[in-house]
Amino acid sequence: MKLLFLGGDRRMTVAFDILSKKYECSSYGLFDNDFGDIKNADAIILPIPSTRDGENINAPLTRIKLPLDILKDAKRGALILTAGYDANRYPQTDYAALDEFCINNAISTAEGAIAAAVENTDTTLFGSKVLITGYGRVGKVLLLRLLSFGADITVSARRESHFAELDSMCIKHINSKEIAKTANSFDIIFNTLDLDIFGSEVPKSPVIFDLSTKGCAKGEHKNYIKLPGIPGKTAPLSAGRIIATTIEKIISQKK
Repeated sequence: MKLLFLGGDRRMTVAFDILSKKYECSSYGLFDNDFGDIKNADAIILPIPSTRDGENINAPLTRIKLPLDILKDAKRGALILTAGYDANRYPQTDYAALDEFCINNAISTAEGAIAAAVENTDTTLFGSKVLITGYGRVGKVLLLRLLSFGADITVSARRESHFAELDSMCIKHINSKEIAKTANSFDIIFNTLDLDIFGSEVPKSPVIFDLSTKGCAKGEHKNYIKLPGIPGKTAPLSAGRIIATTIEKIISQKK
């Protein structure tokens, strides 16, 4: 089976090396001077995220521009593996949306976010008033990790089931609708929600570490730190292994 990697960062190079041992792999926009043949690929693997501007494939390791329109050259029946992008083709799979990927990837994201907080704040996590916005996969891993640091944690959520779960662990919580109103009462905020929570009115007190794709605030602010694609920056080897394992499972199921 012929696999083609289109664009990607360091974690995709790791996935490429792993899968090259089992499949015939080529790339376009992942390494210097690579021009893989999209027309003959059985599976085409886009990076995480597949695109940042909605026009080009994310290819930060090379100077090559890969317009998303290149996918029209894929042969009929080729499997398109995307990450947060609808290729508008069949068959395709958003591998970054699969539970087995998201759960493992959340660990790298949470650990990277905590490392950023240690490096970019003047206080210890121990005793700091911390707000985790959102109680999804990343939020849950963050909660467990931060508890071990002795942080004073509050979690924002919306579902009654989440409030009940947090109550069972004696974790303080607020409704996500109240984030903007209560933000200044915290020292650190870890945002996992893809919502424009603050707009241009970023609260002054907390340091905000934004793990979301779209961002929770507008503009540049000294206490607002964007952390997109953390796994690819802080743990590319682990992240690449997760990608490779996920892709291999998808391919084996499609055969």
